[in-house]
Amino acid sequence: MRISFQSSALTLAIIILAGCGGHQAGNAFVPPAAAPPDTTPQGNADGNVVPDAGGSGLVEFPTPWKQGLTYIASDGNGNEWTGVSNPSRMVRINEGSGFITDFAIPGEDAAPYGVALGRNRNGMWFTQPASNRLGYIRFSDNKFRLFTLSGPQVGLRGITAGPDNAMRFAESRAEKIGRISVNGFGITAYSVAPCDAQMITAGGDGALWFTSNCGIGRITTGGQISTFQLGGLRVALGITTGPDGAIWYTGITHDAGSFVGRIDLKSHKRAIYNLFSGDQGTWDIATRGRYLYMTNPWNTAKPYIDHFNIDTHAIARGTLPFKYEKPYGIVLGTDGQLWFTNKIIPTISEIAFGKLCPGLTHRQCQSA
Repeated sequence: MRISFQSSALTLAIIILAGCGGHQAGNAFVPPAAAPPDTTPQGNADGNVVPDAGGSGLVEFPTPWKQGLTYIASDGNGNEWTGVSNPSRMVRINEGSGFITDFAIPGEDAAPYGVALGRNRNGMWFTQPASNRLGYIRFSDNKFRLFTLSGPQVGLRGITAGPDNAMRFAESRAEKIGRISVNGFGITAYSVAPCDAQMITAGGDGALWFTSNCGIGRITTGGQISTFQLGGLRVALGITTGPDGAIWYTGITHDAGSFVGRIDLKSHKRAIYNLFSGDQGTWDIATRGRYLYMTNPWNTAKPYIDHFNIDTHAIARGTLPFKYEKPYGIVLGTDGQLWFTNKIIPTISEIAFGKLCPGLTHRQCQSA
């Protein structure tokens, strides 16, 4: 079933505040080298927090649903896609018109979690943790194809297009990285035990990189695995390839607040930048220009989207205008703006898409 409607954009100004490996053979890991010391950003006592002189605009698109809107992905053709958990469906918003279209997913416990554009770019893939399935919706006819993994629930999490004509996905409970061919749809899996893989991305070195409770993992298309510890009490969550070609990741920590980290593809040298000591952590991550944008859903009283300059290491913080908002997934759209999902907005009793336009006013963002 498909339902289309025009979402009336609720335009709101966003306030930008000042201040703001070891190789694995089989299943046996060789303990990775210890992580290097933290690289603390240079700057003032607030941790190099600087104001965003250009300002940012924000436009929000409410939806009729009460639950869902987790991760988000662009189809490269002017649309962003996400999932709704109840009732289970894939949802698409058009960047230009603001039209939101939803597609009901067949089956029980079909709530999507991770989303990613397919390797051949003809469909949007997603994971379904509760039903132990993954699948995709084909753009040409909006038809679903679903694949059930055998055995007990594996704890499906992130998914991404690999470099080898296949999709790769994380199995947190099974402690594996899975592979599904986009031709014959054959499924294989590689153990990364004892690490519970979370999110995954393709690196510029032809390998896949993933986050876990062990730190950062790397898996080649042939199944060779390396892990890189982060030190301290850090757990990595979001991951992406940055504008400098390195792998960048977000996470939570129990001893130093929020952070963003970097790992060089060639040397595997790591650097960790502490952001805000009072935070529980950063979640998803996207890039725009030389900046990283990170959602911070932990603090419900003051929800944030943080951004970090990879050259100067300057931090800036944007406070979202609604109390109790929970920004979750974030992606760079084909319109050059940042699109994100909100899980809770009690003010209007709806979940919503958001569009963040750095350097523009909210009026300019509405028409961008």
